[in-house]
Amino acid sequence: MRMGWKRLGDISIYVRPINFVQLFNKIIKNNALKILAKIPMLLAGELFNLLTRVDSGSVLVQKIVTFDDSFSRFLVAWNGGQKISALRTVEILNWRYCAFKSRQYQIFSAKKNGEVTGYMVLRVMQMKQFYTVALVDLLALNGDKETASALINECLNFSQKIKVDVVATAIPPHHPFAYLFMRSGFIKSPEKFTLVTHTPKGSINLSKDRFSDWFINWFDHDFV
Repeated sequence: MRMGWKRLGDISIYVRPINFVQLFNKIIKNNALKILAKIPMLLAGELFNLLTRVDSGSVLVQKIVTFDDSFSRFLVAWNGGQKISALRTVEILNWRYCAFKSRQYQIFSAKKNGEVTGYMVLRVMQMKQFYTVALVDLLALNGDKETASALINECLNFSQKIKVDVVATAIPPHHPFAYLFMRSGFIKSPEKFTLVTHTPKGSINLSKDRFSDWFINWFDHDFV
């Protein structure tokens, strides 16, 4: 801060429980309690899933290997709707998610009537003691809750299939689909990142009151 960096705001980590039994067993060390809690935890997980499902309409979500030119129109529209964000193009997305094979990113496209309306990128990884699906990047045009809901549902289906402990994602409080994430069972954790900026005097205004203009998630973080 003394060197001129400015604190803009926090990007919180939201966590969605997937396997209640595994989570309970990792948190509680008492073996007898683990045995007693197994059935209640299974039932709690089923009930949680029922209460947090959101309607995804007629959006088609498919797993893909790379981004092709069919994404160009969507990305132009999405970039044009942002005030401050990292640029996303077909070339940049393929570099970010396809060039580093060891990270094994899982990419999903969303389409309506054959037109791309969004995408999602997941990564299976260890976060602290938890076996986790990191929801790295999810894009849909502002207001397109149907596409966002379909992608979140696919994320949860994928996570349940491979039996991870949790899904985790990083979003600021003003994220366009923050409510939808919470409605889908994502819970704000104590973990967070702080966005800081440093700009020359007289350049673009990136003051604290502009934090809500930023679209930022784990796309911008090279560890995840």
